[in-house]
Amino acid sequence: VSRRPSRSQFALLFFLACALVLVVATGLGRLFAMAVPPSSAPGLRFPPMFAASTVALALGSWSLSRAVGLVRREKQLAFRRQLLVALVHGTTFVALQGAALQWLLQRQPAAEAQTGDRAFVAVFAGLHALHFVVAIMVLIFVALQAHHDRYDHEYYW
Repeated sequence: VSRRPSRSQFALLFFLACALVLVVATGLGRLFAMAVPPSSAPGLRFPPMFAASTVALALGSWSLSRAVGLVRREKQLAFRRQLLVALVHGTTFVALQGAALQWLLQRQPAAEAQTGDRAFVAVFAGLHALHFVVAIMVLIFVALQAHHDRYDHEYYW
């Protein structure tokens, strides 16, 4: 049984974990943006990273569903692993969304910056990515709590 950290230790651990995940997501996003630059698909208007991010979102949701089932059956180690798998998929999702946003903004003609459809899509994609950043922070909180034996078959929601 692991020792539970104090509230201040947990807060520091939570902050560092969030910062690490966001740095990784930013780095991956830049790599994805370099791997599929807008010039690689001149006629395509929709960033291909959006399709890939949908796959990451589905896999993350599936991992979270599995995690709930595992904790309900008291399979703690597998539960914690599934939370980490979901975190990897969520981080990948944010990275792909960031690359897609960059792709959209680079392809936005200057004359259409205020009225173009790509700006509208970019704003909504950005809001969705920010929503997902908050969700990842909640997932990090749950994963850290799970690591310190906070959840079991009676208390899993």
